[in-house]
Amino acid sequence: MPKLIGRSLKHAREALPSGTNIEVQDLSSQGRTAADESGRRVCFQSPGASTPLYGSMPVTVKVLKFEENCPQPPS
Repeated sequence: MPKLIGRSLKHAREALPSGTNIEVQDLSSQGRTAADESGRRVCFQSPGASTPLYGSMPVTVKVLKFEENCPQPPS
């Protein structure tokens, strides 16, 4: 699994193997869709970077617009 955090959603998709099941969640409280993939930044990812991807293992990314600040990860 590559490090996706900080990349645009478009580039994150391109970094993953073809056919990877990707779930995109908007971190805003507005319930937006991520229609403009180049305008969304990945703030969190699961599984984490360097985790092997097996078969149909799903990948979840949480995104915000580039002009919005990603929240700090929980400690």
